[in-house]
Amino acid sequence: MIILVIEDSREEMTLLRAALSTITSVAIRVVHVDRLSAGHTCLNAGRFDAILLDPNLPDSSGLDTLARVQEWAPGIPVVIMTAQNDEQLAMEGIRIGAQDYIVKGRYDGAQLARSLCTAVERKRLLADLEARVAERTAELAVANQSLQRDETDLKRMEDTVRESEERFRALYDETPFMHFTVNQDGTVLSVNNFGATQLGYTPEELVGHSILAVFYEEDKDAVVRNLAEAFGNPSCMAWWTFRMVKKDGTVIWVSETVRIWRGAETSVALIACEDVTAFKQVGKTRGEQELLNMLMLNTGPSGITRVALDGTLLQMNPVWLKFIETRSEQEALGLSMFDFVLPEHRAAFMSMHYDVIDGHERTLQFKIQGRRGACRWMETYAVPFRNPVTGYTEHLAVTNDITERKKREDALLVVVEGVAIQTGEDFFSSFVRRLATAFNVQYAYLSEMDTEGPHFRSLAAWGPGAFLQPFVVPAGSPCETVLTGQDVHHPDQLRAIYPHVRMIADLGVVSYCGVPVTDRTGRVIGHIALMDNKPMPNGKLMIPILQVFSSRIAAEQERKRAVQSLEHSRALLQSFVEHTPAAVAMLDRQLRYVAVSQRWYQDYQLGTRDIIGQHHYDVFPEIREMREWQDIHQRCLAGAIERREEDPFVRANGRTDWLRWEVRPWYDQKGAIGGIIMFTELITEQKRIQEELLQAKEI
Repeated sequence: MIILVIEDSREEMTLLRAALSTITSVAIRVVHVDRLSAGHTCLNAGRFDAILLDPNLPDSSGLDTLARVQEWAPGIPVVIMTAQNDEQLAMEGIRIGAQDYIVKGRYDGAQLARSLCTAVERKRLLADLEARVAERTAELAVANQSLQRDETDLKRMEDTVRESEERFRALYDETPFMHFTVNQDGTVLSVNNFGATQLGYTPEELVGHSILAVFYEEDKDAVVRNLAEAFGNPSCMAWWTFRMVKKDGTVIWVSETVRIWRGAETSVALIACEDVTAFKQVGKTRGEQELLNMLMLNTGPSGITRVALDGTLLQMNPVWLKFIETRSEQEALGLSMFDFVLPEHRAAFMSMHYDVIDGHERTLQFKIQGRRGACRWMETYAVPFRNPVTGYTEHLAVTNDITERKKREDALLVVVEGVAIQTGEDFFSSFVRRLATAFNVQYAYLSEMDTEGPHFRSLAAWGPGAFLQPFVVPAGSPCETVLTGQDVHHPDQLRAIYPHVRMIADLGVVSYCGVPVTDRTGRVIGHIALMDNKPMPNGKLMIPILQVFSSRIAAEQERKRAVQSLEHSRALLQSFVEHTPAAVAMLDRQLRYVAVSQRWYQDYQLGTRDIIGQHHYDVFPEIREMREWQDIHQRCLAGAIERREEDPFVRANGRTDWLRWEVRPWYDQKGAIGGIIMFTELITEQKRIQEELLQAKEI
């Protein structure tokens, strides 16, 4: 062991050398200088294991001497040599980094050997610990940067979801129908821009007010009754025709489709309104003879009928004959109109019919079944017609086939209602199940790019009554074409078109419909597909609906990837902290534990208790009585860095621990302070040894 002794007294050096010469447990070589400047030269020129330092020298005095030596040789332990009447200086020196002290004139070989060896070993352990803490701190910084990047990705994903929602909102606002959501009290919860503009209002003028405010005074009681009936039968859709009053006083007729949506806490009415004023005015602007002439028209999409008081068909145009699947008017004359209306809609139709006979105009949506069994959704506008020959009032109606529109509405509503509040894996699985149910097909599935290769694998898949196991999208299949960015529809003969694709044969499917899912850059990241064991002719209906959902699916896929990456980074950060070979704790701004090292549990005897998420003062209730510690935490949350080489900490059980600690803030990806991180070292045992040494020296 090579020792540098910086001491200006020859007498002390003589006594010191004599004591050192008695040490046999370790070989000691002494280099002596009597000035601090000479000591600086030696430290620059050679390597020493320890330094014996007299702090009061001709060219330096006091703690400044120790500070300069530590600056020149931070890795070498220092033992202070002090006079008997200057032990206070020695204790101050230990507090700022000296490893021990000896009293001049009272040298003992064994004591000197123990003091020097202990100082060297303690300094080595401290340097090793500081190096490991520095290494782990660097790893924590890297992990924190990764976490910040992932949080940035999550923010970007949230922006994508928001943009998707904004696109849906724009579609909702600008669709050429008036849309309202109304609670059971009749209060307007939302209205689209188109609807508010049509009535001459802004959305803000309508939301929060009663829906009755925009209805014609004579219709308000009926609106209240119909709303109550709709909420009382939430599984059924309802159709009304009433008058609304614009802000400028103009009265318009609207046809309303009403569906009740049952949420987790409350139910609301979803009301879609179409202005049918022009349609309603047909009967007013045209004379009776002109309406009768319309019955003879062979063109146009509308079926026109004249119905007697008892429901007998008196006259109809060729379009209506197609609706009821009858070849000629002679076959249909005398049949009851009521018999064509499906039983579940017959009461509503008959009620409308008798209202018309009583002199009222009515609109209704209902289903009919033709003579060959085909069912259709119809929307009719009916007016009273006084037969100029018989003098009896009859029911004259213009009726349109709205089957495709109803299918689109019902399919969209079923899927939208099912997945409206779901995200992540719940969204994907619920979406494919509801999609298969809505379109009455056997198979519905989503795919995504495989992270381990240039393939696509199923993200969620629904088969006959159950979810399917994940699978790789087969090469050469219609899915492969969709994944190039094309919409694909095969209404039938799928096995003949793709005879080499085993999955198609194994599943026994004959029809297919699929659309790509793209990200914001237009890159294909997956697809949506439907397959069935029966023909699928209505591709024009399916493809637009699947396209509507593709942007939501893309947003959910990006959300899923961002959340997975964020969770991985958080787990990595927590692992770094947990296995750091020092007592380290990471707290958020509310002083709740975010991550804790195993050493923290050991040093503070916390056992197997899980403290993540708990408040620091709940884990250490004694701190609630320590105003000083609370002030330190608040200063560090404001940006300060605080440390102490030794500090007493009185535990709740009365025991006093001695700590060396540092508290500093940590920052989130925006540069804001996210909380504090605490590094502590339990030095109670070191303090006990120091006190024993002091007591031994006093003896």
